[in-house]
Amino acid sequence: MHGDVTVTFSGFVATTPTLFTSPSGTDYTSFRIAQTRRYLDRERGQWVDGRTLWFTVKAFKHVARNVATSLHKGDPVVVTGRLSVDEWTGPDGPRSSLVVEATSLGHDLTLGESRFARTVHRRDEGAGEPRPGDPGTSEAEDAPFDTDDAAPGTADDDVPEEARLATV
Repeated sequence: MHGDVTVTFSGFVATTPTLFTSPSGTDYTSFRIAQTRRYLDRERGQWVDGRTLWFTVKAFKHVARNVATSLHKGDPVVVTGRLSVDEWTGPDGPRSSLVVEATSLGHDLTLGESRFARTVHRRDEGAGEPRPGDPGTSEAEDAPFDTDDAAPGTADDDVPEEARLATV
């Protein structure tokens, strides 16, 4: 959106992602990320840690549920989102925190490996007719991401049930 500051950064999940539900019924997840720049100190000939930046990351709706299921404290992640600053007055005076509303995030695969499982969205009972390609419809067999077409080693039976059946 015009006027938004969008950032992409990598770091490590510093707090356990926690799933909340707002009073209006919207799910959201909040967690902290620590990002420490490393640089080569040429005088000493060694790598040193720079200042650690702390970000609060928030994700909403189905992304919030995926984050709560998939990310854990200590995981390396890459986050893209809208940057803002929360400001408040605490017991020690004025405080502020960098906040990123995540539009995209996931494990940083330069530091490890991960296993991806698509989220299956289910419609509520009585919410209307199923859409073509929804599970349980005759068109589902022709869906472009049918599990029979999955790459070798990605069979659905290897993915935990709770990871496959996230609901909206």
